Amino acid sequence: MGRLVRLRLDRKLAIGDIHIQPACVDMNRTDSIFERRTVPMKSKRGRAFPPGVIAGIAIGILAGVTGSRLLHAQTKAGPGYLIAEVEVTDSARMQEYGSKVAATLAPFHHEYLVRGSKIQSLEGQPPEGGIVVIAFDSIEKAREWYDSPAYAAIRPIRQSAAKSRIYLVEGVPR
Repeated sequence: MGRLVRLRLDRKLAIGDIHIQPACVDMNRTDSIFERRTVPMKSKRGRAFPPGVIAGIAIGILAGVTGSRLLHAQTKAGPGYLIAEVEVTDSARMQEYGSKVAATLAPFHHEYLVRGSKIQSLEGQPPEGGIVVIAFDSIEKAREWYDSPAYAAIRPIRQSAAKSRIYLVEGVPR
């Protein structure tokens, strides 16, 4: 009547928000404690669902849920940081740049983390001027700001008023 199945389907499975009920199991023992005599479940239309099919569906669902959660966790990008080492050579032009740069940053979610020249070198030579670190939601957003038409219009002012090293760094996902 039933088939022998080597899978243990006699307990409720629960992972996350998914709960899987066991197949109908005849608890009469057979030769091995891991083998159970199973009775196929019937649908409303009278078709039998073999326990192996149910187990396969359950394993597929669990693997899909777990895999999608892992994939989502692995693909989440960290914040993007713009780091600039700036040595001012023309303070009047740099003030002009400083008065215009805030307007270019406004459309981009950002936060100044560092803007100063009090640097303590622990190893190697410190930069000659100051350091600026701006945090963005992602490295792509930081690059969008740097390549934006608004910033491209004032970039030459900074380039003529200071010696700069500017780079982007992707941060650790939060």
